[in-house]
Amino acid sequence: MSAREWLRETAGPVITLLLCSVLIGACIGFSARANATPVDDVAFLTTIDERGITYTSASKVIGAVHAVCDYLDLGYNLLTTINMVEENSQLGSDSAYFVGVSVGAYCPGHAAGVLA
Repeated sequence: MSAREWLRETAGPVITLLLCSVLIGACIGFSARANATPVDDVAFLTTIDERGITYTSASKVIGAVHAVCDYLDLGYNLLTTINMVEENSQLGSDSAYFVGVSVGAYCPGHAAGVLA
């Protein structure tokens, strides 16, 4: 068995569970802060600020959030979306958190995918 196969069979479920936990926590955390719709960009930015995620432009961050929702709208799953964010940003391990908060704030219709 190759290392990749072992990782997929053994660590895959653990990583998936961990990512789902992070995403659920991010969705809940943002929902508690936002208190309802309409989405408040300031509350979103405050949420990622508290996580220590830095950015140079608030408008670019909000644009990235909408790109996450658009990507999910195209039918991509959450793990693929997280990978897309990780590959196209400098968020690294915060990519899952960013996607989770984005879903909770701007496209909660995709939150069911966290549990799928």
